[in-house]
Amino acid sequence: MQAKSIRELEVHEPIAPAELVAQCERRGKQLFAPAGTVFDSPDCFQLVGLGVAVPHDDECAAMFADRTPEQIAATEHASRRLAAGIDPEDFARYDAGELLGYTAYGRDIPGPNAKVIPDTDEDDE
Repeated sequence: MQAKSIRELEVHEPIAPAELVAQCERRGKQLFAPAGTVFDSPDCFQLVGLGVAVPHDDECAAMFADRTPEQIAATEHASRRLAAGIDPEDFARYDAGELLGYTAYGRDIPGPNAKVIPDTDEDDE
């Protein structure tokens, strides 16, 4: 069974086959498979179920034959939102493109549709 990743995924080297490890990029002690990596495993359908991959063969596609395209898109969207660490209170802002995520200090990373708030610091005058 095969699934193809739709975004970069962390790979756990001790359990990954050597041919998969060879495709990956190492950053420090972590190993990452690029988007588009094909995973060949009896369990790779789980990646599709999590919304981080799409079926790459008929066997994997059959596991999700009962899902509509809308359900698949919703799962992939929820996965992106989770990966970005979006607080549930900010889901609407993320979905509207106003928020991409947060900095290490918890400040918003504005999205393409962010509303610009003018700086009203009176101390600058």
